[in-house]
Amino acid sequence: MIYFRFAEFVAMRSKIYPAWWGAVGILFLLFVAMIVSIPYTFMHPDEGLSYQFTAGDFSRTMRMVKTDVHPPLWFASFWGWQQIFGDFEYVARIQAIFLSVVTLSLVYQLGRRWFDAARYGVYAMILLGANAFFFTHATEIRPYPLVMLSAAWSMLLFQRWLIRQTWSTAIGYGLSCALLMYVHYFLSFLIVVQVVYFVIRRPHRQLIKQGVFAGLLGFVLWLPWLPVLIAQVEHLRAINSGGPLGVQSTTHATTLREIERLLRFTTNDLLWLYMMLLVAGAIVLWRKSNYQLVLLWAIGVPGLAFVANLFLAVYTQRYFVYLTIGIALAISAAFVALPRRLQTIAFVAVALLSFVALPAQLPERTPYREVFQQMSAAAHPDDIVFFDHFRRRDDFLRWQYRHYLSADLQNNIVFDLDELLALGNVRRIWHVTNNARKSSVRNHFRAIESTRPLVGGFGDCRSSACLLARLLEGPPLREQVVFGDEVGYLGTDIDWIDTTRIDMRLWWRVDRQPTFDYSIGVHLLDENGRLIAQNDGAVHYFNVDMLPVSQLVPEQFYIDYRTLELPENVAPGRYELRLIVYQWWDGTRLLLPDGSDSLLVTQIDL
Repeated sequence: MIYFRFAEFVAMRSKIYPAWWGAVGILFLLFVAMIVSIPYTFMHPDEGLSYQFTAGDFSRTMRMVKTDVHPPLWFASFWGWQQIFGDFEYVARIQAIFLSVVTLSLVYQLGRRWFDAARYGVYAMILLGANAFFFTHATEIRPYPLVMLSAAWSMLLFQRWLIRQTWSTAIGYGLSCALLMYVHYFLSFLIVVQVVYFVIRRPHRQLIKQGVFAGLLGFVLWLPWLPVLIAQVEHLRAINSGGPLGVQSTTHATTLREIERLLRFTTNDLLWLYMMLLVAGAIVLWRKSNYQLVLLWAIGVPGLAFVANLFLAVYTQRYFVYLTIGIALAISAAFVALPRRLQTIAFVAVALLSFVALPAQLPERTPYREVFQQMSAAAHPDDIVFFDHFRRRDDFLRWQYRHYLSADLQNNIVFDLDELLALGNVRRIWHVTNNARKSSVRNHFRAIESTRPLVGGFGDCRSSACLLARLLEGPPLREQVVFGDEVGYLGTDIDWIDTTRIDMRLWWRVDRQPTFDYSIGVHLLDENGRLIAQNDGAVHYFNVDMLPVSQLVPEQFYIDYRTLELPENVAPGRYELRLIVYQWWDGTRLLLPDGSDSLLVTQIDL
């Protein structure tokens, strides 16, 4: 029965609204795009605060919120989400994506209802999906996905009330106002825009009564939180003594440069194209009340914010991310200025340009998750992690390594060079820093590198999202074994063994530059001393360069990468891996201190 009713619903929607299936398809594609983006989206410190606020029980979460500058609704919802699904970054972004998908569906309804054609709703959805400002915050582990959802929902209810002018729709709008203030305080700018639009419309007495009732209803529902807001304001006043009231630590002054930054971010740096579309839309649609409301949403919200920011510290881009919805709707409606046949072609061109511009506008974030996971995959149980230029009590860093470093690495973390040196003869050290150019960091790295050469690493510091994890590894032997009083051997690391090959790294060091280009041989012998496989030649320096032995520089480590290719159907048994150094032109071997001409590296069972 349920199946047939669902099939009947789908058939009805498809018949009445042919664009409905297209909207569903676009919504699904945008959902998939956001899901696919998760592995490439790295957490930043403000998202770490979301976990810090919601750690522990619910009462602690509320205490944390009250002592900060936030309303409670999103933090309460995020706390509940973690109780069900855990505190993993991936599932946290899933919550944000679910909220954003609902937002996009509401945007479709706004475009379809306000401009009398479903295509405008579809246009707005696509433009939002291609908008870096929206896309960045649509997957954020912060309140902004809920901010955008509540803004779209409030606008839908607001316009619905103005059209129907019933007490029930007025109540719905009043409830949405309370919702806005429980989600984010700066959604109050959206309420101001709605009030301005309401006054411009010159409402009749009955509508004014309903509006007053809706406002009072929203205020009464929000009233229990008002004492908390007052306490938060007093806390800010104490922190900002002598400065403007507001969130000074995260806000930016109203300047032409800041206005330009907002314009470029909200338009994917296609500012002139978007401006031309807005002007075209305004010329054609300026008499249409819904378009006036959209322009107030898109332009009035940031305009009010910049003016208020002259007196109160209230402006940061992300606080007003919900203006992107107004811009998407305004741009979408602007295509009505074109002949119907050209609308789709023009929109496709604008959408393609927006999607092409999107990647360059996305912010760079430090890839802690990626680098720490790579470290964990390459680490040995006794490795030490040295966090250089990090604070020991950095909560964001602690969250990252507790979730993405292996348990062995988590147990071997140090934050101070003296603490590291006190550990003694540690063979493998991961030097991790987010400021590789700082002189003290470079000095620390050189101090470690003097006894442990750099053998690998992950990350880079070529951008502002700097994170570099470099593995410095000392040789297996503390005392070298010298061939012919010239070539010092410091041990072998066996990296891989199977029935087809043996991968290894030989460690060399010389006290003085060798006289001749000796050949180094790695030989695998069976129990009868018969040669099974060999690899002879110069030093395979880091498996890149063939370095003649005569070019080895004193007091420097050389890592010699070798692979023994084993013959087919090699018999099971115990084998000896032996090392020789000899004169390639006549086969004369360099002797060891005990007089032998070969060194047993290890025994291998195949």
